Parts: sequence; structure tokens; C-alpha cells
Amino acid sequence: MHKVEFQSVFDRELGEVFFPVNDVVMSSEIRKFGIWEKNECNWLKRNIVPGDICLNVGANVGYFSILMAELTGKSGFVHAFEPNPEVVRCFKKNVSLRGIQNIQLREIAVGNKNGLKTLYLNKRNYGDSRTFNPMKTNVGGDYVVQGFDKKIQKRIVPIRKLNSIVQSRVDVVLIDTQGSDHLVIRGMSKIIKKHSPKILTEFVPGWINDLGEDPISVLEEYASYGYEIGSDDLALSDHPEPMEIISKIESSGTFFANLSLIPLTNKW
Repeated sequence: MHKVEFQSVFDRELGEVFFPVNDVVMSSEIRKFGIWEKNECNWLKRNIVPGDICLNVGANVGYFSILMAELTGKSGFVHAFEPNPEVVRCFKKNVSLRGIQNIQLREIAVGNKNGLKTLYLNKRNYGDSRTFNPMKTNVGGDYVVQGFDKKIQKRIVPIRKLNSIVQSRVDVVLIDTQGSDHLVIRGMSKIIKKHSPKILTEFVPGWINDLGEDPISVLEEYASYGYEIGSDDLALSDHPEPMEIISKIESSGTFFANLSLIPLTNKW
């Protein structure tokens, strides 16, 4: 009997979208609400214009890569990065069914170094595979609650800095790498200095702590690159201080937020 690899759901933004058959998070959310991450979709619609060059780091099944490609149009381009082969199969299926020509997928992880990295595979929440050990955090629930097998499956994947692989202009960047987003941003320092792209990035203070860093210092680092920090997920004041962002996340009932980094100037 042929093994079923995919399940499909209907999304009101993109139409039919394919996921790994065992995914129970992103696919279920779309079935329930008809869309994935409405705030992220709206941010992309506000900030991408035709002709933009975009990066989608942690591209998963291609949901946001496809939306970005539609928004930037044939005169623009999307560079997508995804190291998990199971979701890569869905990514390729979702893109090919639409005949999209302005997306390039690289099957690699992205960070602040070039080399190899362990990818820990979440077999229920396919968007939560990550490059740091899920057993080392209880933020958001222990690793089994989060969807990992008791004996976590993993594989070795190539990891690269964006500085070393993206040579073109960059206008808009979307990053979702499950706790390693700040490392991705460090690895694109030359791109930021040269092009000052708009960035939407996930920010998980507890996971940053678990990686041995200070979330306040990470936010100060973002500001030092010449960015105004905001969030569609949080009710922030104008020009929020890092402690306000942390406090709003803690009081939001969740443990993370997507942060918008909008350049103040074109220079550091």
C-alpha cells in the first residue's frame, strides 16, 4: 500500500496548502481559522512592494515564501531557507503546483557560523524543529508536550551565515528559527549594514536564556543596528525599552512575540 506523505488544508490566502501527514499544529490552525499567523501576513502585506528581494529563513512548507513571492511579483525574488527534508518535500509541492518561478530554496539551516549543526526533529509540530536541544528547555512545556518524540529524532545539516551566501540587495527578511533568530541576524550583519532591510523575527526570551544569552542584550543589539523595534503582537509604547518588550511578552499569556525591526536610517 502506498504510504500517504501529505495532508492538505484550504487557506483563504493561498488556497490548498500541503503539510506532512503527521503535522497537528499549523495545519490544524488553518483548518480552524482559515489562515496562518494573521499578524505576520498583514505585516508582509504592509512592508513588501513589487520588485523587492526577500529572505524567508525557516521557510517550513513554503507558506510565507509563497505569499512573499506573490507580493513582490515577477520583478522581485524570494530566497528561502529550510533544512528539514520532510517539510522541504511539502515546500516543493506547494511551490510547483502554483508554477511560481521567483523562489529559490536552499536546504540548509541559517545561523552565525558556517559548518554543520544538529537539527532536532519535531514529528508533530513540523514548524518546531530546531537547532538547539529541546530537552534543555521547559519554556512552552517540556519537549514531549511540544511534540518531540521521547527519543528525539535528529539529523546533521549544513548551516551557513547569510553574509556568506546572499550577495544581492535585500529589502525584507522574515525569520522564524525557533530560538536561534538572533544568531541568524548576527550572521547577516553585512547585509544589514549595506541594505538596512525590514525584518520580522520571532523573539522567545526564555529560549534565548536557555542558549546562555540575555534577552535584554539581544534587544539592545537589534537597536544598535539602527532599528526601531515594534510588534503587531504586543501593545507597546512608541520607542519601547527592552524591559517593556519583555514584560509585555510575559503578561501576554504566551512566551514569545514576533518583533518588527524597521530601519531608522540606512547606516549604523
